[in-house]
Amino acid sequence: MTKSPFLIFFLAFVSAIFIGILIFVYIVTKQTNPVMLDDKGHPQARGAGTSACRAGTLASAGERSSPWFA
Repeated sequence: MTKSPFLIFFLAFVSAIFIGILIFVYIVTKQTNPVMLDDKGHPQARGAGTSACRAGTLASAGERSSPWFA
């Protein structure tokens, strides 16, 4: 059975596009400056999200709907 040169070229082309997209997304995400928002959509003070988690102000274990917070 012979391999089709077109198939090899096509798979190499698709792989190159995929790797290019991954590199592009990595570069763009490194340049972003994310801002945490509160419940009403207003920007929080820097570090407010992490201190709220440590202070225990999140919902209690019985109110959590996600299985990841078990």
